Amino acid sequence: MSNITYKLKRKSETNEWLVVAYVDGKRNEDMTYYTDDKQDAIDTLAAMQKPALDLETIPAPWKLAQFSEEDMRDARANAWIE
Repeated sequence: MSNITYKLKRKSETNEWLVVAYVDGKRNEDMTYYTDDKQDAIDTLAAMQKPALDLETIPAPWKLAQFSEEDMRDARANAWIE
């Protein structure tokens, strides 16, 4: 697993703000964000530093409400269909 860090920098010659990404200590241009808005850079840095969502820990929708076979049978038997 790679170690990713981010740093906020400003290019004075172009007045650009950068959120520079470093992967295992090396600058990664593909992951670096450029903007001319300081607040945008600060907000982006904060968002990029949040841990990634682990999709494996989110329950699938069908697992949120588990119904027994008896509940399903009762629901089908009592269903009102026009």
